[in-house]
Parts: sequence; C-alpha cells; structure tokens
Amino acid sequence: MELNHQRKRPRFFQSLLDSQTVQHRGGLDGLFSCSKASFSFRLQHRDSAIDGLQNGEERFLLFRPGRSGPDGKLVFSVRDTGNCSIQVKILSLNVKPHSRGFDLGGLMITEVLRYMKEAFTTNDSLVCGRSECDTVMCQLEAEEDDRRNNKLVRYYERFGFRVKQNAKIKYLNNNDGEMYRKIPMELVLNPTSPKSEESGGSLVGSISFLPVRLFSATESTVRVDEEEAHFLLVDLGNGLFEIRTTRPSASWKFHFLSVQDMGQTKDQTWLLRLEHEYECGTFLGVDMRVNSLSRTSAPVEWTFDGEERKLCCTGNSPSRRFHAQMIESVEQMKKTSLRFSMARMSLFEALELSKRIPDDKVCANGMETSSLYAKCFQTAESFRWAGHPDWMQLLGLTYYLGDIVPLLDVPPSTLLPAMWNGPEYICRVFLKNNILIPNEGYQMLRLAELGLDLPSHRDLLEFEDQGVEHLVMEFANVLSAQESMMENEECATVWDTHYKFIAEKYGMNQLSW
Repeated sequence: MELNHQRKRPRFFQSLLDSQTVQHRGGLDGLFSCSKASFSFRLQHRDSAIDGLQNGEERFLLFRPGRSGPDGKLVFSVRDTGNCSIQVKILSLNVKPHSRGFDLGGLMITEVLRYMKEAFTTNDSLVCGRSECDTVMCQLEAEEDDRRNNKLVRYYERFGFRVKQNAKIKYLNNNDGEMYRKIPMELVLNPTSPKSEESGGSLVGSISFLPVRLFSATESTVRVDEEEAHFLLVDLGNGLFEIRTTRPSASWKFHFLSVQDMGQTKDQTWLLRLEHEYECGTFLGVDMRVNSLSRTSAPVEWTFDGEERKLCCTGNSPSRRFHAQMIESVEQMKKTSLRFSMARMSLFEALELSKRIPDDKVCANGMETSSLYAKCFQTAESFRWAGHPDWMQLLGLTYYLGDIVPLLDVPPSTLLPAMWNGPEYICRVFLKNNILIPNEGYQMLRLAELGLDLPSHRDLLEFEDQGVEHLVMEFANVLSAQESMMENEECATVWDTHYKFIAEKYGMNQLSW
C-alpha cells in the first residue's frame, strides 16, 4: 500500500462525492466478476389463449441464459365456475436440482398469486381480458411421502393455503417401496378487498434477477422479521437494483457504488446507496443485533462471492477499513524500521541525505522550495534563539529526520504514515543508540505531534507523561513559531560552528538507523 506525507482525499470518498454509480453493460452477469458464466434468471408467463397451450393451462417458466429449456416450471389452470367465481388449480411445480435451495418455487407461487389478484381485481375495466369476479379459489395437492411428516403442507401454509375441510387424502403406491399421499389444500383470494402492500412489482418479463444469500459480518444469515428468508437481487435497469425476498416482504432499492481499494484485497468491495434519502440513513447495511437489513447514515461495505452467490455485509466503512489498513501499515513499518538494520551513519550524514527531500514550505520570495535539510536547521535555530538548552536544540535538529527513511536501504513504498510518525521513530533511534538526553526529551519527541491540543487528549496520556505537559506545549510552541528561512550554505556554517559540537557531545557520530 502506498502512502505519502501529503493529506489527500481518499479515492473512495471522491467516488461518493462525485455520485458516480456503477455503470454496467452485462446486467447482473456484467456487474460481478465470477468464475461461472451466466447465472441471472428471467421469469416468463405463457398464457393458454396466446401461446396455444392445451386444456386451458398456463405456465410460469424460469429461464437461465445459456441453458436449454426452463430451470423451473409452474403449471396451473384457470376455470370460470360461474356466479362471479374463479377456480385456479396449481397442477405441478418443479425446479431443476442445480437451481434448488433458493426458494425459486416459492417465487413462482408468489407470482401466480400476484397475477391472479391483478387479473381479477374489480375495477372499471377488464384486466388481462378476464372478467370481474368476487372470489378466486386457488387449489393444489401437496404430494409427499410419509417420511416428510407434513413438511410440504407446512411449506404451502406459508403462502396462506390451508388443508381443505373434510378433504379426502389419497394414498399412492408407485411400486418403488414408498407410500405417497396427496393432501388437498386451498386458498381463497378476495380481489374486491384492497390489495395487500406487497413489495416490488412482478418479475415477469425482461427483468433479470439473481438468487443470493445475504450474510452479516459474523457470517450469520440475514433474516426478515427474525425468520429465515430467501433473497433476490433484481436488476431494475439504469443502474438501479433491488433486494427483495422471494415472497412478499420489504424491498430495498439502491445503486451500487464501487469502492476503489487503497490496497490489495481479495474481493471487490461495494457500497449500497439507497434510491432515496431517509432520516435514518442513505446506505444499506445489516443490523447485527437482529441480523436484518437496515438503513445506515455511514457507508457500509459489501462483498460479493459469485461462486457461492453470497452478498456479505463486512461491517466496515471505507474510513474504518482505511484505518485498519493504516494500523497494518504501521505494524509492518515497525517490523522494518525497528530492526535498525537499514543503515549505519552519523547525524551529519543523515542531514546530508535530507538535502534530497524537498520541504513543503515555500521561501519568502515565493519562487524557491526549501529542503528538509534547511528545515531541520531552522527548527534547531528556533530553539537556540529561544534560549533552550543544547539537548533541546538537538531535538529540534533531528525532529523531522524521520522523513529520510524512504531513502535508506528499504523498499521504495516504505514510508512513515501519520500513525507511526517521524518524531516517534527518531525517539526510538535515540533509545537504540543510547543518546543520553533527559527523559523529558524522549517524552517531547513522542508527544509533540499533539501540540497545543495536548490538554484535550489528557485522558490518553500515560501516568509518567502527565508531569511534562508544560514542556511538551512549550516545545510545540517553538515548532509552530518558525518564520525565518535558511539557505543550505547558512546551515552548513552553523553546523561547523555550533551543532557539530553538540552532536559530538551526545555521541551522534555513528548511529544505527
């Protein structure tokens, strides 16, 4: 991961500010890169009147691109029984083995019930060529073997079906050693009542969708109303997506925002920004307390595993992940730099090396840029003219020398990030080389970055640091009060006449870096 000393706006925040949503040409298959080819689905409705199906049958067919034939099929019939009553019978429901486990059968049942409500809803005109009616009776037979113990019955009950009163259960023997039974079930729809507030519209037609599993940061499955649910990721077009359940429930419409990683990560990372802004937040996340989808004010990252069709909320925000990466970088920097095997050189040689690093301050004439070398001497001179002792002048001279680390015999990307700052490293150099300055000097090096804000961070100080607050603040005052600029020639002169002797006094002639 490459860092630098200048504070730049992270790229992922820039993408948020620019409000650039993910643009993709390949629909769901083009949005996520995975090893499998196409795995988005489309749902079609075949009407007997239009498609010439026999016996008044109609079908909902589930297609997957690149495969011959449907992956799922629900066959039903519609019959007008007179007296403003319609009878719908679900004849068969089947999903191929490779597409099972995502409740796609439940999706097709939901779409049939939705279709029947819309087709026969009482209004001022005929809908779908159907007549108005008062009652729609949906029927099916739950066929299962004896070992299932009403498992299929309970499955259909979730859609509102109930076992018919006084129903005659049929027992079958298919000469395979198993006993089967058919249990009649029914559901009464009353289209004249207000429509239920089902989430989302019908998926029939050209809409592409993908069955997905949602997980929280703890690898717990996301639930709806504390119950297990199956989710679909729906491509609504124009960069807008929706997460919904296979059965009527809450839906969430959002745009994908791609997070450009600051370093190397295994998975592409996304933010899910909701279509509309809400008081409780504009991003989609997971409430870890109940493992349910929730709105958040802070962006939360998601990863997608195409092999497993798994969309996982990491619980990280871009800033939190960047903070974690910074900590990782700091720890790696410590492992590299605190071995003190990068170089052996004197303070004079280190100062000479600093001539190669430009300072970020501009000279008074506005034309030239000073070097780190000059900055070190300007800082030391500030302490000298303020009347501070020679050991504090030495601290001023070396305070910014941690910036030479990238020029030592280390990988080019090894820099000192803000959390592992240059003065902290110089403090470690002093300790490693047994530079005998007062203990207060080490504390000044460690704490001077807090500067004049030190009192507001008092709760972070260790016990032994609390007695030197006034010295640290005085040190920070001198650092912030520098005004005059020095040329390299002037710096060389004050080295020969003054600082060379301080360096000799404190044993700075040969140091491990």
